[in-house]
Amino acid sequence: MSKIIVSDRPKLTKAQIRDMEVKLYPRCLDLEQRKPPAYSAAGYILPCCWADTANWDGYEKLVQEHLHISNVKDVDEILFSHEWDEFFHNLIENPRLAPRVCKIKCCTEMPFKLKLKVR
Repeated sequence: MSKIIVSDRPKLTKAQIRDMEVKLYPRCLDLEQRKPPAYSAAGYILPCCWADTANWDGYEKLVQEHLHISNVKDVDEILFSHEWDEFFHNLIENPRLAPRVCKIKCCTEMPFKLKLKVR
C-alpha cells in the first residue's frame, strides 16, 4: 500500500518556481535514470518529453528554426549545437537559469517512479 504524504506548504506559483535556486539532478544527463530526448510533433528535438509543453517555456533557444529537424542532415547537428551545449551547461553550472519544468521534475535524486508511489 502506498504511503500518502499531505503537505501543508502553500503551492508555489509558476514565477516563484522559475526564480528558485535549486539543486538539479537532470534526468536527461543521468545514466541510471535516463530520460531520452523527445521528438516534438512540431519537429524539434527536446531534452525530454517533459520539455514538450504548449509554449516550450524555458526551451526557446532549442526550438529555433535552424534546429528544426527538417533543416539538418543529422540529429547530431542539433544535439551538439551551441544552443544545446549552453542548455546543458546551465543545468549543471547555473541551475537557477533552468526551465521551470526541469526544476519541478529533476529537483530530487529520488527516482521519479518511486517519487510517484510515495505521493
